[in-house]
Amino acid sequence: MRQNREVPYTYNCKQTVYANSAAYFSAGADKFYLFNYMTMPDCFGTDPKDTALYNLHKDIKDILKGCNSLENSISLDRRHLVTFKDFTAPWEKSAYYVPALCNPDSNEPVIFRIRTGKTDKNSAAYIQMGIVCDDVLNDDDLLIYLNSRQVKGLKKTEQPDYYIKDGRYICKIPDIDMVNDINILQIWSRTKTFTITHIEIMIKGKDI
Repeated sequence: MRQNREVPYTYNCKQTVYANSAAYFSAGADKFYLFNYMTMPDCFGTDPKDTALYNLHKDIKDILKGCNSLENSISLDRRHLVTFKDFTAPWEKSAYYVPALCNPDSNEPVIFRIRTGKTDKNSAAYIQMGIVCDDVLNDDDLLIYLNSRQVKGLKKTEQPDYYIKDGRYICKIPDIDMVNDINILQIWSRTKTFTITHIEIMIKGKDI
């Protein structure tokens, strides 16, 4: 996964692998193949200081169990990320990608298309973004619509995240039924110019 331009590669974690398996199984796939995952970190010399890669290799047992069916995939925490246009999933158009500039002078929203696949009705879902802006943003500064329904409650968190290198923002999707197999996210800036460098729909088994 080449998701962040600051480093040559951004590694998957088990939550992004579960996201892909859930999306593919929901789209009708009957098998999900894992390439370059059959590595045990302590047998193949993975550097423990390379935390992301080490954890990915360490979690192979969980990944194999979690990706063996649609039912298992949708029951686990998963992160559906938008990546750059040169790494687009087969069913996606390459027009929806990051980074994306949001300008209050624009009459059009920035649009992202995120395929999450099916959801467990007991799950909780969130929109999570990495944003570059000189100021801290809140609901007064931008409008967020998911599948034509407004989502409010945007908050900035200082908790670090491997995939988000800029300001980390999160808002809860109030109803899991708002999440479709294929989701359209529309974002308008109301007051400030900012750049979205990361965006995802995160689905968890319980509230965070």
